Amino acid sequence: MSPKGPAPSSVVREFIKDIVVDNRFCFSFPAETSALNKSVASFGVINPVWIVKSQDNRKTIVSGFRRYNAARKAGLETIPALTFKAGREYDLFIAHVAENTAVRKLNVGEISRVIFCANEHFGHGFEKISDRLFDALGLERSRKIYDMLLAVAGYGPAAKDIVSAGMSLKAAYRLARFEPDQRETLCKWIMDNRYGTSKSSLMIDMIDDIQAVKKKSVDEIIADAEAHVSPDMEKPQRSSRLFESVATMRNPILARMRRDFQTALESLNLPPSVEVIPPNNFEGRHIEFVIRARDRSSAISSFKALSKVAEAESENTESSKLSGLFGWI
Repeated sequence: MSPKGPAPSSVVREFIKDIVVDNRFCFSFPAETSALNKSVASFGVINPVWIVKSQDNRKTIVSGFRRYNAARKAGLETIPALTFKAGREYDLFIAHVAENTAVRKLNVGEISRVIFCANEHFGHGFEKISDRLFDALGLERSRKIYDMLLAVAGYGPAAKDIVSAGMSLKAAYRLARFEPDQRETLCKWIMDNRYGTSKSSLMIDMIDDIQAVKKKSVDEIIADAEAHVSPDMEKPQRSSRLFESVATMRNPILARMRRDFQTALESLNLPPSVEVIPPNNFEGRHIEFVIRARDRSSAISSFKALSKVAEAESENTESSKLSGLFGWI
């Protein structure tokens, strides 16, 4: 795809060693993907990159950075390129953004980088940026969103890794409440414990709340959580216990209710296909029993497991395991 506006030359092959990178145009994160690297190593670069050629014959890449990096990594000497004359770089930048959004959804880290580049490198403010870029990025034309994205763009490398892994803008912006060094410490700890996007967002919320109420630093909160969990545990189990430890600090009563519910649930020995769901934050009076069956056989097994629990409860009313699920009411 070539941009509307500036007219390119026909596709030519350029020597990779002669190409200069213009970081004003670079917003893809992560900068490399293993799938693309393998493809380029096997078949070369198929879609041409975009090059701006100055009057002194300086050749600067403005679109196709991942393809360019993959070609260098594969040891290729030349790369197919569309060449444009210098002078309309911002138009090329907008076309470059549009080309990317047409084929994939940008993550929050990338979107924040686009806004930062348009502001910092091309000198435009909210009005011009929102007028030409927000539609292409799928953003509501809002000054608040603009300010949030600029804040996210200023995060350090660990925080950018976290927000670029599928986090929402609202969740990503909550990290702005932390001092830069504390934000990086928190994000490195979250990554080390391999929490998914949902748990990462919850961990950020919990530690932010603890910090505000108990006036503790991120380092102190992490140290308290680590002190209550054995360092000898297997990684997944330890990460889960650390999460529970932070949840307990934030809301000891709710954490105890979750623990008691989980203990009661485990005592029933239900198969994985039967999911028992309490109300959100235990604010309600009903539990959902959900059967997730992939076929007739697994559905029958699930019903039998529930029937077995019901029979045991009927025979032993004085020592009910099932009643433990309702201990929070």
